Amino acid sequence: MVSVVEYLFSSIRDKPLDASDVTTLEAARAELSRLRKVTYRVCDILNKTSLGSGGGGDGEATPAGDKKKAHRQALVEDDSYKTYKKVVEPKTKDEKSLIRDAIRKNLLFKGAKDEDLDDFVDVFVQKRFEEGATVIKQGDAGETFYVVQSGSLDIFINVGEGDAATETQVGVPYGPGSGFGELALIYGSPRAATIRVAEDCVLWEITRTAFKGLSYQNEKKAHDAKLKNLKLVKIGEKLLGDILSPSQLESMALATNYQSFEKDDTIIREGERGDCFYMIVKGSVDVFVKSQGNSKVATLTEHKFFGEKALLSSETRNATCIAATPVTCLSLTREDFVLMLGNFEDLLSGKNEVRAHKLKFERLKSMKEYEFGDLEKKRVMGEGAFGKVNLVKSKRDGKLYALKAQSKAFVVESGQQEHLIAEYQIMRELNHVFIVKCYQVFQDSRYIYFLMNLLPGGELMDLLDSKRKFPEPWTKFYGASVVSAFSCMHDKKIAYRDLKPENLVLDAEGYCHVIDFGLAKRCDKGKTWTFCGTPDYLAPEIIRGKGHDWGVDYWGLGVFFYELTHGYPPFYASDPTNTARKIIKGAFPMPSNFSKPLADIICKLLVEQNKRLGRTQGGCSAIMSHPWFSGFDWQALLTRTMVVPSKPKLGNLENLGKPDNKRICVAESNWNPIFD
Repeated sequence: MVSVVEYLFSSIRDKPLDASDVTTLEAARAELSRLRKVTYRVCDILNKTSLGSGGGGDGEATPAGDKKKAHRQALVEDDSYKTYKKVVEPKTKDEKSLIRDAIRKNLLFKGAKDEDLDDFVDVFVQKRFEEGATVIKQGDAGETFYVVQSGSLDIFINVGEGDAATETQVGVPYGPGSGFGELALIYGSPRAATIRVAEDCVLWEITRTAFKGLSYQNEKKAHDAKLKNLKLVKIGEKLLGDILSPSQLESMALATNYQSFEKDDTIIREGERGDCFYMIVKGSVDVFVKSQGNSKVATLTEHKFFGEKALLSSETRNATCIAATPVTCLSLTREDFVLMLGNFEDLLSGKNEVRAHKLKFERLKSMKEYEFGDLEKKRVMGEGAFGKVNLVKSKRDGKLYALKAQSKAFVVESGQQEHLIAEYQIMRELNHVFIVKCYQVFQDSRYIYFLMNLLPGGELMDLLDSKRKFPEPWTKFYGASVVSAFSCMHDKKIAYRDLKPENLVLDAEGYCHVIDFGLAKRCDKGKTWTFCGTPDYLAPEIIRGKGHDWGVDYWGLGVFFYELTHGYPPFYASDPTNTARKIIKGAFPMPSNFSKPLADIICKLLVEQNKRLGRTQGGCSAIMSHPWFSGFDWQALLTRTMVVPSKPKLGNLENLGKPDNKRICVAESNWNPIFD
């Protein structure tokens, strides 16, 4: 077993400390190279030993070398947890207290209400392990989180690769009250360490299905209750349910927070300036007025509200409200309300309509439909588990297209029938110059074919890999293309949910287009709860199972700006468990070479959703008006008259491939997908 100290010592054991053995420039360079490798190696070990409560470190060095980044796969988990039925495991009072105290300290359970914590505690199941038993093995997929009741467990990691790998004990052993493995509750990523029993132990475990099922049920119940209660709030003679649209009510619910008070706590005091509105969820509040001898004039109970005038102005309070019992309230500050919905007086009068940037852009031109036999296959442009993308040429007019063939068998096996139909419908609805166009669809007994515009310039990720990172003007160009595409999607309440450089493809002129709408979803009826996305780009509300809408795209936009300009995303880690932990904490280093406006817009995007630029008042227009985009010619971008940062070298598109006379298959032009 090799400790970090032993590793350090072994690197200098036979070296004189005055470096007198370094006598030439070549030797100095070799020594410097060796020291850099040692430093990087030690940082790697130290990162892996910072296991905390979850078996994975928080720290992570910037990746070394010029190795091309691997294509990052999006994660999609099914929604089976929504049907989870709670099963209570008997526990003593002390056991409940131990589990509650352990999970209360954990990031995943942070902010949970007491009753929600009780729900989680109820479903933990007891497990016993004898000395020497392996509870978790490094590299295995995980789906359980553990709390230690008694005994002790050691932590090991494999240092090195292949036959040279050595199991090394790291960190502080887990003892009573400790918790580990919590990120397995998010998704089944490989375990970052091996946990072995040092002393017979009793553990309590909760599965990912139980955690997600309870989280979904509790969060949805709380969100629905917020909406129901907010509709009943009366401002003057009007109910909020009559004043606000469903989308605005969703935004208001997003901005409200639960706040608890003990009996006899003063919630608001007469004479003080008010900036917060309260609605009682549980308990009662007594109201006192000075002009009536400080006597109690009313008692407010569940679903009643007070302080509503604070949404209109910061006038002084005209009464004192004191908790008559322990009270839980929904609270909303005027600042947060204005951030999400604008000035309340304007809202009442209907004057707060957002003036979006008036931009003209290329519309999807009508095209006479082809017969499948009109398309001549030229060559394969790409292929994967789903099928192939072929370059095809119209025999009728000579135009080139991309034809994406998706295997029906694969779609059925992966349960993606509904997703595929939704993807097609969304692509047909979205009509924007920087969104891939789906002109037509065909099918036969084996495949479904999407006929799309040809984008031969390659992925933006390939360009980023070749340059390592972009100068800010380049990031601004590609970022603006995404922002303008989002303005089209979000206007229709469509969440894209998978922004990353791999999903932006360049056309022949060098303009980038958003592709792959497999994770896109319409959110016009409120929040959605599916866990999906690429680990580096996941928004915290997705990880924590809080429900989300198109606001996750603006979090992704902040990550996107950062990655293009820095070369790596802000929450980079070598494994997705550490990435998730960093995202939940929300802390990231800001590179010193970023301009102040770039740093500012990233900070305004990488925040909780109720304060996130783009999801707040103004939507995409607020991003377009940010100082970082000051002077940017949006009209030139959308009319494609702007000079592109990098134009692909393609040669003659007519000669991209040799004619392939093999018949693809006979396909039907009318699309009515049937999955056998």
